[in-house]
Amino acid sequence: MIGMRMGMGLGAAMPVLTESDVYVFTNQEAEDYVAAFSSEPTDAVKEAIDDLVTALKSTNVGETPTNFFAKLDCLYLFYMAHDTAADTLINVIDPSGTGIGPAVLGKGGDEYPTWAAKAGFTTDREQQNYINTDFAYVASGDSKTKYSTHATDGSSFGLVQHADAPADSYYNVGAREGTAIIRINSRDSSDNPGTTHHAGSSSWAALKNTSTRYIISTRPTGSNQACITENGNQSAAIAEDVIPTNALFIGARNYTTVDLHKTTYPAIFFAGSGLTIAEATALIGIFSDYLSK
Repeated sequence: MIGMRMGMGLGAAMPVLTESDVYVFTNQEAEDYVAAFSSEPTDAVKEAIDDLVTALKSTNVGETPTNFFAKLDCLYLFYMAHDTAADTLINVIDPSGTGIGPAVLGKGGDEYPTWAAKAGFTTDREQQNYINTDFAYVASGDSKTKYSTHATDGSSFGLVQHADAPADSYYNVGAREGTAIIRINSRDSSDNPGTTHHAGSSSWAALKNTSTRYIISTRPTGSNQACITENGNQSAAIAEDVIPTNALFIGARNYTTVDLHKTTYPAIFFAGSGLTIAEATALIGIFSDYLSK
């Protein structure tokens, strides 16, 4: 914020403006994102966002510089040291909302998902509330207005949670259209943590792990898909199946109705083109660094 200094003397004090307190963004994308906020965040928040965008635009995967920002269609930073929950629903990749976003809170009961700074949202199973990400894997020629620009370039989506998922955490992220299903389950039917699915009704990529915090489901370019969680484990690749075109919901399944509500703790959500396992692992590291600020 522009500082003001009061002059000294016998006359009326006159303000002198200085630019010394204005945060200077390194990345135009970060500046555009923050400019869409309804209330101005602190410089610390601006810097954290700026640093995140820097990492997304150029992080080495092995020895190859990788632009994750160009691979993503949407990125929601629900975790933020800010005081306005609505600002965290803005899509970092498209802050104007002309394509995908903003995300929209929904409810089946009396209350919307709750939010806390430096944590994120909490969807409540009993209140049947959820978050509509406004993201779907839909080809550009489809009649729907929202779509993935990477629909023919593999696909991936991921959820970072600010708390461990409770038992029976099916459909922490999910959509279904006919027999086509994509979803993230933080736990399986036996309450084992860290299972994720990305396929249709007849074939699944699934992985048991020790964590429910970071889960990415990815189908790299080609005919196979796999899953990854935060310790670098991955499932075996399986044949690609049909993908639904319904928007992905967090904390529920988006089907003919909104159902299968689950308590979920979203801190970050993203979706976009397919990632290799090495890329998914690097992206987890980038998000982990952001969450430490």
